[in-house]
Amino acid sequence: MSRSIQLALAAAAAAIALGAQAAGEPPGVKSQAKQGTEAISTAHKLLKTYFDTDSAGVALAAGFNPVGTTLTLNCTNTAGCTIAGDFNAQIAAIGSENAAAICMMVDGGYVNCPYNAIVRAGGGFQVMNYQTFTSVAYGSHTVEMHVYTNNPTTLYRWNKEIKLYKP
Repeated sequence: MSRSIQLALAAAAAAIALGAQAAGEPPGVKSQAKQGTEAISTAHKLLKTYFDTDSAGVALAAGFNPVGTTLTLNCTNTAGCTIAGDFNAQIAAIGSENAAAICMMVDGGYVNCPYNAIVRAGGGFQVMNYQTFTSVAYGSHTVEMHVYTNNPTTLYRWNKEIKLYKP
């Protein structure tokens, strides 16, 4: 077997192993996700869009770190609403590998919170992206973006877009 094929196979095996390591959710997550996959089968009308962003370096502790402002959304539709989040975050590499995740918290509970990056040791940065949504009942709801890391690091550029829809 040629040297280039051996290297390609080794790289593929490493990618599969790292993907398996990053599967699941960070420790301590009690997800609000419903059993099975939530799906939207009807058209929704956009009610409001909220944006929040910053690029200043912010120290992240190991564990969950709230990012930006906490939003309070008011669902005025008696049949309920859908809250959708579109997030990205740029975190710095440190001296060891660092598993990381972006999470959406609604009313104090996480709405899906999968690991979505292994930040390699050394210099540089890793950009993570995550989109999710959840259905909520009529009334007031708080929404937050959290960034999880296994080890302390620094958060640089981040963006948060939250949308409120009614079916």
